[in-house]
Amino acid sequence: MSHGRLSRCIRLLSLLQSRRGYRAAELAHELEVCRRTVYRDLRLLEEAGIAPRFDRRRAGYVVQTASRAKALPLVDDELIALLLAAHTSPLVSGYCFGSLVRQASKELLTQCPPQLREETTRLLNSLVVQPSASFRARGEEVIWCEIIRALRQERQLRISYPSPVDPTQLSLVTVAPRHLVASPEGWYLVGLCAPDNELRRFDLRRVQGVQTISDYAVRC
Repeated sequence: MSHGRLSRCIRLLSLLQSRRGYRAAELAHELEVCRRTVYRDLRLLEEAGIAPRFDRRRAGYVVQTASRAKALPLVDDELIALLLAAHTSPLVSGYCFGSLVRQASKELLTQCPPQLREETTRLLNSLVVQPSASFRARGEEVIWCEIIRALRQERQLRISYPSPVDPTQLSLVTVAPRHLVASPEGWYLVGLCAPDNELRRFDLRRVQGVQTISDYAVRC
């Protein structure tokens, strides 16, 4: 759909949701198109599940504000971003919305292809969010996103991090990520470090660089 037609359909929907009814000729005048174009746009709205109708009492076309459009298909990254936002939202731990958020996430997952559903479920299970956590990566968005990608693809990370022996020196650590945790102090990564599979915690505020590498992170 072209940008022009999309804008026109949004304007058409706004007119139809007003309190008065519009005849086809009036809609054509408001939208500055011919009546044939109006009828085509009305059919497009109907295909989208909005179902405009001719109201005899108002002598014109209307659409009820309660009409619901069909859900638009989402690309994989859009779906994952939506589920990540729901999973890390304070609403999840809330009394009113927690069950609704979880149910909505569950329904979205059931509509995914099997491979994407398995991949996304694994990613969500890798996130641990405490109720009082800060839900922003505090300026470390690039690092946060790279860790998310590694968790999703089950890949290892190469992290540039202050040395435990001399904090003024940076060391390169190969990590098989296990959890990305949001705590009151901020975000941190928990993973198994090569070559001894030592479990370590990395404060994202101290990470100087991160890179996903091709080696798979073996699940223990």
